[in-house]
Amino acid sequence: MKKVLRYCLPFLATLMAMSFAVAQPAGFTRLSDAEKTALLSAMNDNFQTMQCDFRQEKKSALFNEVSVSEGVMYFKKPSSLRWEYTKPTVSVVVMNGTKVKVTDADGKEQGKGGRMYRQMAALITGVVSGRELDDGKNFKSEFYVGANAYWIKLTPANRRLKVFFNHLELTLDKQKMVAVKMFMNEKEGDSTTITFSNHKVNASIDDKMFNLK
Repeated sequence: MKKVLRYCLPFLATLMAMSFAVAQPAGFTRLSDAEKTALLSAMNDNFQTMQCDFRQEKKSALFNEVSVSEGVMYFKKPSSLRWEYTKPTVSVVVMNGTKVKVTDADGKEQGKGGRMYRQMAALITGVVSGRELDDGKNFKSEFYVGANAYWIKLTPANRRLKVFFNHLELTLDKQKMVAVKMFMNEKEGDSTTITFSNHKVNASIDDKMFNLK
């Protein structure tokens, strides 16, 4: 289970777009409720599929070191997700509906998702589409806008999410309405930063990418 969590937590953060207990960034102003509603609606309507590259940097407070991983993310509505690490080692996390599977470079299964992972799957797909960003049950959220980006600050509101991280923050490209950077402040002082690039919105994605067999 620890091995599964090691894979799932960074990618959970990835689509969850996130927050940090600091003042709003310079040059950003807080959105009104009406503007926030319009943003969430636009996020939900923006795409049916999403593919992008990611670079994940995980900082360890204990060992004072940074580990870097790279890979590709695939998402297809309503609830299919593939989080594929390609460097430095290969591993894949697949979520399809309420089921989760983790495999290594040889395709060997490393873990199956129980109730906790089904909940994570529902949460992640909800965040990607914008549905979970202001539900009030999972997060306390603040929305800000700048010249070229939106900044969303999220603080876990329930015990289950507080176990995983302290604060999360997400930066959205204002024109393309896609996530370009995410920061997750984890327990024990660790942190994960994920940057997204080469977005392909509404490109065809074969359902086989989300096959759990």
